[in-house]
Amino acid sequence: MNNGADRPLPVGECRYRVRYGEANRHGTLKLRALADYLQEAAAHHADSLGVGLENLAGENMFWVLSCMGVEFERLPRLNEEIKLETWPRHGASPLFAMREFVLRDAGDEVLVRATSAWLLLDSATLRPRRVSMLPVVLPQNLERKFLFERLNEVADFAGTPCFRERIRESKIDVNRHLNNAEYFSWLEDCAAEAGCRIAALKRIFINFVNEVKCGDQVDVSMRHDADKAILAVAGGRVSDGRKIFKSTMEFVGEA
Repeated sequence: MNNGADRPLPVGECRYRVRYGEANRHGTLKLRALADYLQEAAAHHADSLGVGLENLAGENMFWVLSCMGVEFERLPRLNEEIKLETWPRHGASPLFAMREFVLRDAGDEVLVRATSAWLLLDSATLRPRRVSMLPVVLPQNLERKFLFERLNEVADFAGTPCFRERIRESKIDVNRHLNNAEYFSWLEDCAAEAGCRIAALKRIFINFVNEVKCGDQVDVSMRHDADKAILAVAGGRVSDGRKIFKSTMEFVGEA
């Protein structure tokens, strides 16, 4: 994190170079790797603001990602150097902490923008806590632009089965559930199954509805509206049928 000083800064910055393992067959950044960048930048900046994993553990709280909207100009390419800025901002709900992301290339051109909404959960009860219960006051960054003022819930849909996934140990994160970046791999897999080109991806909306733990099985389904160039993707837990996530992917040009 390039904060440069001991005092916390209202905007965090991370720099990356796209590695071989992070690039897809077309030589551009995989969606899962992008999600990794976003959550890493968010985690580092939260640490610097005093609301990171270790800070909140003492308060019996932790963050979970609730929903995200991402807009693409283009995906970074293999070996490309990129800069990711992130900052918290004001939100309309006392239960959600909002965080923005802007990914830029070496020439400072915007490649990807995103808005995310995070829930603060009680470690014992897993019930939401108000953002005002944080041990520090987050910067509001009122002067900075944001991508989406609010993130609406993705509508339910009837889809056709795409694949079934068993969640194994390597997919589990420090919160002991499936890491949010793994869902983006499923989106990219479904796009390939539907014949959609990731290079034509314009926008993603995704809701994380219920957690998935090691050993769970998830059925992933999709619905492709080729006329509107929209691919809807959702997952449900096999054991009880509960919805795990739901999302839409919007494409431009020939999807």
